[in-house]
Amino acid sequence: THNDSGDKPRLFAFATDGSLRGQFNIRGARALDWEDICAFSRDGKHYLAIGDVGDNSARRASVTLYVIEAPVVLPANNAVEDLSVLATFEVTYPTGPVNCEALAYDPLSSSFVLATKEILQCRLFRIPAPRLSGVKKVQAELIGELRLPLVTAGDISPDGKQMVLLTYGPGCLLQRTVSQPNEPQGSE
Repeated sequence: THNDSGDKPRLFAFATDGSLRGQFNIRGARALDWEDICAFSRDGKHYLAIGDVGDNSARRASVTLYVIEAPVVLPANNAVEDLSVLATFEVTYPTGPVNCEALAYDPLSSSFVLATKEILQCRLFRIPAPRLSGVKKVQAELIGELRLPLVTAGDISPDGKQMVLLTYGPGCLLQRTVSQPNEPQGSE
């Protein structure tokens, strides 16, 4: 897990009983307004993507996604260890700045999906991630809209068939059509 805005770039590992197991400083990252994190696997490796995507006032010219390799072993005795950023995605939106709190990885299209946090709707944007290295400046692609207010988190199943979006109220489970992964699809 991670803290929201106002902290330094770091992650925390917890046991299932809630006890702190370790801390990781993320070298090469900044922490303006971290909102969501997602875990995913690709080519036999495990990764974490961290979304520095919060923008309550919708004023940030760009937001950032950081990708790190997921730690295999937790630090001993709750020690602090360093992890380095493998890939950085500097993201702009075609519609201008938006507030976002949800980040997911789509294994069908090897891309990230961002869901906006808005009063009456949620817009879904895709960020292609064919390679997980270096710094990339990308413009997110609008792939859909839902009548789902105040989305605060999201995830996509490892097989890509389901997406869940959480709000301050009810959550929403989307069954996704997987026959053509590069097209925005799904049903509520």
